[in-house]
Amino acid sequence: MAVFIDTNILAAAKLKRDVDHKRANTLLHDAFYGEFGHIFTSDYVFDETITLLLMRTKKYQLVREYGNSILTSSIIEIIKVNDKIFEIAWDLFGSIQDKLLSFTDFTTIAIVEELKINKIMSFDKHFDGLDPKIIRIY
Repeated sequence: MAVFIDTNILAAAKLKRDVDHKRANTLLHDAFYGEFGHIFTSDYVFDETITLLLMRTKKYQLVREYGNSILTSSIIEIIKVNDKIFEIAWDLFGSIQDKLLSFTDFTTIAIVEELKINKIMSFDKHFDGLDPKIIRIY
């Protein structure tokens, strides 16, 4: 059992004014206490999270500290997008054109399929229905 954490969960957990702040913190709390198994995210999601937080808060030091807490976490494993994942994501990008997914989202799909992760923690509904084996937790 495992879960992949998406950008909007990580960002909402830090942004107190975000409409999903409370829910994101509850989900992360549950994840950190083992409810969903092993916790994954990716370097692309990390990039998106840090960029989003910096643009919204304009507080470099706050974002840097949060980034360091993710990078040094013994609970969250960060998967690096390698050549194989990149190629799978690029192929998916070309084949799934009816949903407006970011390329980072396609790398997420590629990672969860490759690692056989059965859950994505995300507020983004566009993950729904892409793969019947993958459950979105929100």
